[in-house]
Amino acid sequence: MNLKNNFTFDSAAEKLRKNLPSNVSVILRSNLLDSKKKWFDIDKDMFVGVRVTFYGHAPIIDTYVPNILARSFSSGLISGIFHNKARNEFKKQIATIIISEFYE
Repeated sequence: MNLKNNFTFDSAAEKLRKNLPSNVSVILRSNLLDSKKKWFDIDKDMFVGVRVTFYGHAPIIDTYVPNILARSFSSGLISGIFHNKARNEFKKQIATIIISEFYE
């Protein structure tokens, strides 16, 4: 599995925004020290989010709690227990879109 030749982060962000519902936010982030390192934060709500990093051979997709208040007040452990299924389903949905759109 390799990234398509015409892959750019800006075009990927546009495709993700078109393929996902309007309530899902797609944010392109970059490393402050190395601007070449970029990733997407895709947030469904304040408890369900996915971080996607693109590599040549395969994407790395991790789940996280996007809202810092949700992480601090309900703690990551409690949130993880109650929203684990929703995060895993969202991760699978994002993975199918990313692999079908951006990889050969």
